[in-house]
Amino acid sequence: LWVFHSSGTSAPFTASVPNPLVFNSPTIVTGTASGLHQTDLGIDIDVMYTHALNSKTDISVFGGPSIIHVKQDFASIDVSAGSQNATGSSVSESKTTGKAGNGGIDITYRLNDRYSAMFLVRYAGGEVDLPSSPKMKIGGAQVGVGLRVGF
Repeated sequence: LWVFHSSGTSAPFTASVPNPLVFNSPTIVTGTASGLHQTDLGIDIDVMYTHALNSKTDISVFGGPSIIHVKQDFASIDVSAGSQNATGSSVSESKTTGKAGNGGIDITYRLNDRYSAMFLVRYAGGEVDLPSSPKMKIGGAQVGVGLRVGF
């Protein structure tokens, strides 16, 4: 189970707003929609092969399918009724992937009989069809370090 969250990004926009009084005389408005976020929640189902490098170190190779739920904010342009004033805002869309996968390596170093330090490198990614972004690529490379407790 993993989570990715990106926040605080912005997107520039340009809009051609028709003039309500003069035909074929639009106003070009530019601006920035800010506060856009993306959150990915992933569940990986892995098959793993582990090999002992020596008495204290193991290396594991793993891979398998992933289920990734993405929530993405997109820039939206709002035009005030009867005017040519445009402002940028955000609209949120979310969906769960139909196809995604992951793979990587894990190196574990035993500190004693109960505790181990670990280092992980993994790629998890896929594709999701959102209304504003069909075939959007999601996921990416992940690196992690941690402490494992054996029972």
